[in-house]
Amino acid sequence: MVQEVFAGYATNRILYTETRNDSYPLSAAQRRIWLAQQRDPANPTHNIGAYIEICGSVDPTLFEQALRQIVAETDALRIQIIEGADGPGQVVGAAPEWSLPVIDLSSENDAQTVAQTWMKRDLARPANPTRDAVFAYTLFKISVDRFFWYARYHQIALDRFGVSLVAQRVAEVYTALANGQMIRRGDFGALNVLLDEEAAYRASERFNSDRDFWLRYLADCPEFSSLGRQRSVTSGGIVRTSARLPSRDFKRLQALASQTKASAESVMIAAMGIYMHRMTGAEDLVLSLPVAARTSISRKIPGMVANLLPLRLTVRSSMSVRELVSQASGRMSDALVHEHFPTAEMRTHVGSPDSPAMFGPIVDINRFKDDLSFAGIQGIVHNLACGSIEDFSVTVHDCFDGAGIQIDFDANVGLYDAGVLIDHQQRFLRLLEAALAVPGLPIGSLDILSAAERHTILRDWNATAQPIPSATLPELFGAQAARTPDTIAVVFEGESLTYRELDARSNQLAHHLRTLGVGPESIVGLCVERSAEMIVGLLGILKAGGAYLPLDPAYPPERLAFMLEDAGAAVLLTQSALRDRLPKGARIVRVDDHWPAIARHPRTAPASVLHPHNTAYIIYTSGSTGTPKGVVVSHRNIVR
Repeated sequence: MVQEVFAGYATNRILYTETRNDSYPLSAAQRRIWLAQQRDPANPTHNIGAYIEICGSVDPTLFEQALRQIVAETDALRIQIIEGADGPGQVVGAAPEWSLPVIDLSSENDAQTVAQTWMKRDLARPANPTRDAVFAYTLFKISVDRFFWYARYHQIALDRFGVSLVAQRVAEVYTALANGQMIRRGDFGALNVLLDEEAAYRASERFNSDRDFWLRYLADCPEFSSLGRQRSVTSGGIVRTSARLPSRDFKRLQALASQTKASAESVMIAAMGIYMHRMTGAEDLVLSLPVAARTSISRKIPGMVANLLPLRLTVRSSMSVRELVSQASGRMSDALVHEHFPTAEMRTHVGSPDSPAMFGPIVDINRFKDDLSFAGIQGIVHNLACGSIEDFSVTVHDCFDGAGIQIDFDANVGLYDAGVLIDHQQRFLRLLEAALAVPGLPIGSLDILSAAERHTILRDWNATAQPIPSATLPELFGAQAARTPDTIAVVFEGESLTYRELDARSNQLAHHLRTLGVGPESIVGLCVERSAEMIVGLLGILKAGGAYLPLDPAYPPERLAFMLEDAGAAVLLTQSALRDRLPKGARIVRVDDHWPAIARHPRTAPASVLHPHNTAYIIYTSGSTGTPKGVVVSHRNIVR
């Protein structure tokens, strides 16, 4: 199969570039991926993948020739990661052993679904770049005039920009082969050019200037609150849900971008900022913006150099959508000037490089050149996986059919399941539709709920009507004590009481209070420190038939005296340590000093003389508007 093209005349032959065995360090972006994979080697989310739908007949032999030519031309596809004493590096060598499987599904009832299922299974298998090839290709025959070219890459080798460069070159070489034309020599630069550019940047004054910018920008950076469930240690994969934004709303999005002199990215960033604000209440938000981070030179070299920039927004409910779009546009312009500074170093300076998502959801509009032509046959790119995601991302793609755009929500399955992600996507789309329809509205008034969610909140959660038992607090407590007598009821410091013990002690106190004349509508002051004795005292007063008056020992003596007199309390339950703080007049029972006498009473409950309408306690207002006033609360009100 290996043939050559000689100058002067065209043939169907392939010019292979020479192979090398050059060793290089990893780029900053590659190191970030490498460290993430070392922490979680079984995680398959470092695979990135897509398939190109070719809407016509394809010659599999020529297609494989085109692919082999591109592999030979592209350093990044021939790397192997090595581990040395000084850390990981990469070697650019000869092309690895590989083949192009051609899978004929044309006899299947639903060939597209079968192919997509196969691709998803393949993407779910983790790859190890120290021993595995960093790419894999498969060609699916869906029908006589429809093929899928599936490509999977390890994220350490190519970013999405690099994937686009490779796809364009494959289409170009296949076209030349199919038309019997001479193959133009590939102009991909060497991988070391990318690495040399990065090294020169790190040694430049611009690197220091960018670092200073991000240190200022991320000062007092708010902690990111995920919308997902409790964070897991590993992700285990990505879950996706996709939907379309109708062409009407896409036109509105473009119109809003034009009116605000902003980009479509700015509108989507503003929309996600609104959504996060509405879901969390946060007013200082940090979203994530993927950037190619390439120069005019590196834009011609496939590799992994992409970066993820934090984008900080200030969101208020009173702001209009237009205001936030303008703000997002300005903040994005400021950030892009400093797009080359590595994300990992930002994290090192403002937090921990190993911490979970420090920045919020990713907002990405796919603007790469996807209008591919294979010998005059259109190729449509279908993205399958964008690489690892710490929380969730929103990616917007052109659908190529004039019916709007596709919006993918991808999320870490350690935080989101499919149902939860679908709910978030549907809410976001409702909010986006409302924002685009009337961009002058305050963002706090934009509709976000479905009819079912609105009914749940307004109706179901407020359907609290239920029969109210005709009972008193002592009756309810007695029933609980009978059900769980040996269960711990009260714990204070080193002391605990079971329901049986609490019931017995409060019964003894109730009998004692009865001898002092306590009965229905009698007010008994309760002035004790926080303790088990407080609960015994409260229940004892209620079981005696009385109503308790809570008295905070920290109150001034004058306030305590006023409350006792105003409520007409004839008995005061307290502790010996508090005797000097209490006014004279009421009959005082000290639950600690007097307990030997109290303990001689029966442990069984006294006969009940209460009714639900009787007073259970009196609580006094703070008195901030004048004299404190007592509020009477009945057993019926408490039970209700």
